[in-house]
Amino acid sequence: MRNVRALIAMLALGMAACSTLEMNTDYDPGTDFSRYRTFSFMEGAKPKK
Repeated sequence: MRNVRALIAMLALGMAACSTLEMNTDYDPGTDFSRYRTFSFMEGAKPKK
């Protein structure tokens, strides 16, 4: 049972280490967001690396 737990822990850590999630946000701090009622996602230019 101890080996199974160790294997699960190693797999979880391995999967977390391989994560490539990247999130970027950009907004104007002076914007009054209470005026907005809807939103949408749009594709834009890919950031330069």
